[in-house]
Amino acid sequence: MSSQPSPPEPIVVPANANLAAAETLLPQLQAAAIAGHVTVDASQVTAVGQAMLQLLLAAAQSSAGLRITAASEAFRERIEQLGLKELAA
Repeated sequence: MSSQPSPPEPIVVPANANLAAAETLLPQLQAAAIAGHVTVDASQVTAVGQAMLQLLLAAAQSSAGLRITAASEAFRERIEQLGLKELAA
């Protein structure tokens, strides 16, 4: 009997999800997309900038798609303001 591989650990988005954070997460998101599993934990986010939003949108539109396992209230409010509620659905 072979066991199913466990899902990869989510990539944690830092509290200040700004340009520097997006640049730091880019290689991790690219590797996850290549592996076919882009899973993000946005539960710690207190502020999210445009660069991070663009990065997450690109991941969502990739063939691997994007799954957000948790989203802070600040993250949800920001994406709802921009009409991107489906990101954290």
